Amino acid sequence: MAKKRNQSQIKRPWYKKWQFWAIVGVIVAAGALVWLWRRNAPPALPADYQVGNVTACLAGPAFTAGLGLESPAIDTSQVLATGLVIREPFENGRFYQHETWDDAGNVGPFAYDGQGDIYLGPTPLASLQTNPTAEQNWIYKVDSQTAVMEKYLELPWPLPPSGANPFGIIGLTYDCDTNSLYAATVAGSTAQEEVGGIYQIDLKTGQIISQLDNIDAIGLGIFNGTDGKRLYFGSARAPEVHSISLNADTGEFYGEPRFEFSLVAQPGGSFDNANRIQFTNDGLMAVKGNEFSYSLQVASDPQRNIYSFQHNPEDDSWVFLSVQQQ
Repeated sequence: MAKKRNQSQIKRPWYKKWQFWAIVGVIVAAGALVWLWRRNAPPALPADYQVGNVTACLAGPAFTAGLGLESPAIDTSQVLATGLVIREPFENGRFYQHETWDDAGNVGPFAYDGQGDIYLGPTPLASLQTNPTAEQNWIYKVDSQTAVMEKYLELPWPLPPSGANPFGIIGLTYDCDTNSLYAATVAGSTAQEEVGGIYQIDLKTGQIISQLDNIDAIGLGIFNGTDGKRLYFGSARAPEVHSISLNADTGEFYGEPRFEFSLVAQPGGSFDNANRIQFTNDGLMAVKGNEFSYSLQVASDPQRNIYSFQHNPEDDSWVFLSVQQQ
């Protein structure tokens, strides 16, 4: 009669051994890490990618050719008239305003594209009479050929409009590489809740294709750095400039925002918000700063400080140069 084998002598199938499942666990974990790395790794830069600003394609509106103005420039200061004005950029220069250009009331941020179309955001000044709060999240478009201004796109409202915040769109910029318009809005935000956002709009379709939520941004600007394309934005709540990576092929937001610098921390700096960010071909960044709050009185103050920074290609950072009062 055969003897019964000791339980410890019975061979388990390979798929029941703990060593096998330990190895499987290691392989699965390694695969997950590789997947996360690929998901968070910067997308490859296009073959024709060039370091520098992204405005080489910009063209002036075609309709200005028939106005007879010398060096016509866009004016949204509201000094000459309510709404958009095209004027000669010198004292006592002539100006022109199409009959539709005051339909949005007072306007502020603007950008134009490679076709010469102008995109604008309404900005209330001392009164809401011409700028109702419920209409502050519309982007308006001025056609390059006809000069007619029409409503283009209303951005989403995370919270309903209220008297606590009269503002909506407060920043616009354009990227030639991806034909994208970027719009910053603080619509729905309050002193307690930051629910604004930055939206990427594909101008071929007029559709929002990516967005950055729960950020109250003000000035916007795009620069192709040595490490990739980035959107720079000023905080509406602090004297700071931040940035976020953009996919250089599609222009979509990528990764998490990063802190760049504080304006108040610069020599001679003040507690300013970066309400406009511009770049030059030689790697200079000009930041126009003034105080911003959810208040019409502050919004009507034209005094600004101009902060200048130089791009450092070695680590894709910005070196402070100077600050001047405008």
